Amino acid sequence: MPTNLTAAIAAILGFTTGFGWNAFGNSKEINLLHSTLTMLALCLYNIAIYIWLLSGKTIPRHNQHPAREKALQTLWIHLKPALPYSSIALPLGISAGLYWNGTIDTYRIVWDSLFLDEADVNALNLILLGIPALFTPLQIPDASTLQNAGKATTRNWVHLYTFAAILYIAIPRTLLILRSRKAWKITDIQCISILPFQKELPADIQSKIHKAFRKITGAPSSLQTPLAYGEAPQPTAPSSCTALIFPLAQTPEQEIHGKAAAECQPAVVVIDSSNWRQGESRKREREEAWSQVLQRADTEFMHCDLESESTAELTQKIQSSLKAARRSLS
Repeated sequence: MPTNLTAAIAAILGFTTGFGWNAFGNSKEINLLHSTLTMLALCLYNIAIYIWLLSGKTIPRHNQHPAREKALQTLWIHLKPALPYSSIALPLGISAGLYWNGTIDTYRIVWDSLFLDEADVNALNLILLGIPALFTPLQIPDASTLQNAGKATTRNWVHLYTFAAILYIAIPRTLLILRSRKAWKITDIQCISILPFQKELPADIQSKIHKAFRKITGAPSSLQTPLAYGEAPQPTAPSSCTALIFPLAQTPEQEIHGKAAAECQPAVVVIDSSNWRQGESRKREREEAWSQVLQRADTEFMHCDLESESTAELTQKIQSSLKAARRSLS
């Protein structure tokens, strides 16, 4: 399914779910606690995602159930590009439902709780609306005022509530989407860094890789000193891309190979099966082991035989890998 279509479907489903949150309930009453706690939960979830993305960490996985893990990894690869769009659309849909109800009718904001008193409700309201209120002339109404409020006070609360969704979720999520899209425009790549792992590349393979990248990006490429076992890749410029080449003959390790691939972004990760002499059955097993390690590292990769495959075949594979990497980041 094309990424743009996936994003559109995710946004529509998110918005529709949010819109129905309030729009199809009791149109005469909006539950203050229900609405506040829902938006707080969404804000906290998104803030946690921002922290996780900025930290550069990946989700730890354990290989206790390989079949189940592989199915979850496949599902994640398909869902990941759509999640930012649904995350924006859901809270905006909730706010749109409040505006819709207020457009076709009037409603009261009510609350009641067995465990929370008025001070607790005011505190929750302040946590959600405090920062948005700093950017507007609107005052945060307290819980008792809202229950007996006129239309103007109720409208102010709805405006602040919507601004909280925009400030905490819509704006940061949109900036992250734009940042990831900008980071992976193939035509913007200005240089390619070819980085073998522990092994020098023969001259004919070097030439083949240089030609393939030149044909795809038009950018020059340079061969780096092979990365030593356990060594961290050097940071690259935003306009550069790394071709990280692992030999299939090595046994993949999450803390070595997976970590190197995760730290080497944006990158084309190549698993090279040149000179493989252990039979097709063993080759498939080793390729599966590499796939599991690199999927856990949340990076795109490709299997190829750099020695026997033609430049045209290699070009096609690299181009597909670059496009897949861009989709997974968008």
